[in-house]
Amino acid sequence: MQKVTGLVGFLFLMLILLSVSNPPKPAIQWMSVQDAMKAYDAKPKPIFVDVYTDWCGWCKEMDRTSFRHPKLVEFINANFYPVKFNAESPDTVLFNGRQFSFNMDTRAHRLAEYLLDGQLEFPAMVFLPAPGEKPAALFGYMKARELEAPLRYFADSSLRAMSFIEFNKNFRGSWK
Repeated sequence: MQKVTGLVGFLFLMLILLSVSNPPKPAIQWMSVQDAMKAYDAKPKPIFVDVYTDWCGWCKEMDRTSFRHPKLVEFINANFYPVKFNAESPDTVLFNGRQFSFNMDTRAHRLAEYLLDGQLEFPAMVFLPAPGEKPAALFGYMKARELEAPLRYFADSSLRAMSFIEFNKNFRGSWK
């Protein structure tokens, strides 16, 4: 009986030590399109959409690396409504007063086609200053430090008085 009690005590102590030594890492608080639209209606701020597919290896790599960078996570959560959208979802989605569904001809969701202006390449990140504005998409795998400039540009509406090219010429990133 003493061995069992000792073993249970040891396992309990190990569980406590492991939970204290490995605090949970911050994560992007991904939302659905519908939830982002509701949140935007209540308090407007830009929307960031990660458009992915289940088969996209680079999309998975971004989830594993870029989208876990602590500064990127903090910045996106504070300045955007982040949406993770599967470009091959079969679900009908209401966005900005319009219904979007799966397109059998292109084997992609019509919302992905709209957000990406028909350019179905993945991964893709879309910046929407407001739901009614033209989406701005970036394509391909990007490291957190490569996303810093566009994230900062689209998060601050006063910066958009200049083009992104002008903004980026003088931008000095701080994310490593």
